[in-house]
Amino acid sequence: MPGDILFVRSCWIKWYNEHGAEDRLIYITNGKEYVGVEGCEESVESLRNHHFSAVAGDAIGF
Repeated sequence: MPGDILFVRSCWIKWYNEHGAEDRLIYITNGKEYVGVEGCEESVESLRNHHFSAVAGDAIGF
Protein backbone atom coordinates (compact mmCIF):
# COMPACT_ATOMS: atom_id res chain seq x y z
CA MET A 1 0.00 0.00 0.00
CA PRO A 2 1.45 3.42 -0.86
CA GLY A 3 3.11 5.09 2.10
CA ASP A 4 3.95 1.85 3.94
CA ILE A 5 7.38 1.31 5.48
CA LEU A 6 9.25 -1.92 4.70
CA PHE A 7 11.57 -3.39 7.36
CA VAL A 8 13.67 -6.41 6.38
CA ARG A 9 15.16 -8.15 9.41
CA SER A 10 17.76 -10.70 8.36
CA CYS A 11 19.65 -11.07 11.67
CA TRP A 12 22.87 -10.16 9.87
CA ILE A 13 24.17 -8.25 12.91
CA LYS A 14 23.58 -11.32 15.08
CA TRP A 15 25.61 -13.43 12.63
CA TYR A 16 28.38 -10.82 12.56
CA ASN A 17 28.61 -10.69 16.35
CA GLU A 18 28.71 -14.49 16.65
CA HIS A 19 31.54 -15.05 14.14
CA GLY A 20 35.22 -14.32 14.27
CA ALA A 21 37.43 -12.22 12.04
CA GLU A 22 38.29 -15.13 9.72
CA ASP A 23 34.64 -15.94 8.90
CA ARG A 24 33.83 -12.27 8.56
CA LEU A 25 36.63 -11.81 6.05
CA ILE A 26 35.58 -14.84 3.99
CA TYR A 27 31.86 -14.13 3.85
CA ILE A 28 31.79 -10.35 3.88
CA THR A 29 34.48 -10.04 1.21
CA ASN A 30 32.69 -12.62 -0.93
CA GLY A 31 29.50 -10.59 -1.00
CA LYS A 32 27.37 -13.51 -2.17
CA GLU A 33 26.50 -14.91 1.26
CA TYR A 34 24.24 -12.06 2.36
CA VAL A 35 20.58 -12.52 3.16
CA GLY A 36 17.85 -9.99 2.67
CA VAL A 37 16.98 -8.06 -0.47
CA GLU A 38 19.05 -8.87 -3.55
CA GLY A 39 21.08 -5.91 -4.75
CA CYS A 40 19.87 -5.69 -8.34
CA GLU A 41 17.80 -3.50 -10.64
CA GLU A 42 14.79 -5.81 -10.32
CA SER A 43 14.71 -5.30 -6.54
CA VAL A 44 14.95 -1.55 -6.92
CA GLU A 45 12.16 -1.56 -9.49
CA SER A 46 9.95 -3.71 -7.26
CA LEU A 47 10.48 -1.45 -4.25
CA ARG A 48 9.74 1.59 -6.39
CA ASN A 49 6.59 0.02 -7.83
CA HIS A 50 5.23 -0.68 -4.33
CA HIS A 51 5.54 3.03 -3.44
CA PHE A 52 7.07 2.47 0.00
CA SER A 53 7.66 5.71 1.86
CA ALA A 54 10.79 4.19 3.43
CA VAL A 55 12.76 0.95 3.48
CA ALA A 56 15.16 -0.27 6.14
CA GLY A 57 17.11 -3.41 6.89
CA ASP A 58 19.86 -4.78 9.10
CA ALA A 59 21.97 -6.33 6.32
CA ILE A 60 25.00 -4.29 5.31
CA GLY A 61 24.02 -4.08 1.66
CA PHE A 62 20.54 -2.83 2.34
